[in-house]
Amino acid sequence: MKTLKLLFMICTLCTLPAVTYAENFTNIDLTLYFDYNGSGSTGILKSPPTVPTVSYDGNTLHIDGTHDEYRLSLSDSNGVIVFETYVGANTSVVYLPTTLSGTYELRLSTNSYYLVGYIIM
Repeated sequence: MKTLKLLFMICTLCTLPAVTYAENFTNIDLTLYFDYNGSGSTGILKSPPTVPTVSYDGNTLHIDGTHDEYRLSLSDSNGVIVFETYVGANTSVVYLPTTLSGTYELRLSTNSYYLVGYIIM
């Protein structure tokens, strides 16, 4: 009898619809640059930095994976910084201003290297 109940429960669970959530994230390809003249730079790092996976959905920026602390900046096509904020090592989501629209250069900077990508908002 226990086996029959277990079999019935398994069959019931298998027939329930699976719920999936579509994530419309757009990945940002980041290019790593070393800042040999930056403040605090001590030359080439002993091991290369881990580049996090960065994506966005609307005005929400998602940073996945282990990463360093960054200064995040968005620059317009004239090189003018339109947004800047601190991103802590444990930060996984950054909310960008809703007033921005267009293409921006995204820069994640440390004292010894920076990551550059482009975001279309």
